Amino acid sequence: MRRIILNQLDELELRELVSDYKLELAMPRCVYLVRTRGMEADSVYQMLLKAFPRNQGDILVLVDGMTVSLIKDISDDVDEDELIQLGAAIDETIENETSYKAYIGIGGIKENLFQLKESYEEASLAIEVGKIYSTSKRIYKYSNLLLERFLYEVPLHLCERYSKGLFIKEYKKLLSDEMLRTIDKFFENSLNLSETSRQLFIHRNTLVYRLDKIQKVMGLDLRNFHQAVTFKIMMMLMDRYAWEG
Repeated sequence: MRRIILNQLDELELRELVSDYKLELAMPRCVYLVRTRGMEADSVYQMLLKAFPRNQGDILVLVDGMTVSLIKDISDDVDEDELIQLGAAIDETIENETSYKAYIGIGGIKENLFQLKESYEEASLAIEVGKIYSTSKRIYKYSNLLLERFLYEVPLHLCERYSKGLFIKEYKKLLSDEMLRTIDKFFENSLNLSETSRQLFIHRNTLVYRLDKIQKVMGLDLRNFHQAVTFKIMMMLMDRYAWEG
């Protein structure tokens, strides 16, 4: 299976492998990629074998010294939440048993083994992109990262150009950790003032004051959807440049 997901087989070799190992060619599957942080992937592989025994339809693959892949059988209907919940369960198992954390990427569901390499590539890209734009998370689903994937393809020199616009002295002073947490929570709650202030344990007027301050200094009213999107994209370009620049 390792050679399948790494695209190391041609069609004839793949069909021979399917025949030799009695694999189902046409079965919906998706790839979970578990990238370790601070421990050998072999230890994670042995640990996950207990949760995903070989005879249950799911297949674990030791990809390299830092990466384990779970090829998940999706024969039964599952929704997006269930896929993410499984990723969370894998993460919790690793953390509880080792105290280490892992990054987990979830690729798209593919209908046959010929397409499985695409799910692997999607899971790998989800981790790569998620680590830049969603630093507070460790589980990344490819289909949930459309904007992030789009911005990831923006040339680095353009990210630098727009990032420098946010690094002027007045902006750096304004965008403190507290202000950035406020903005993130405001976006998370779909620009809802009441819910954001409740979750931040601050008065609604305090939130309004902070948003007014951003508008005064930067000329962007984050209560306006278009201007909020503009700010969000600029910050994401800055994140990309800070990560790779």
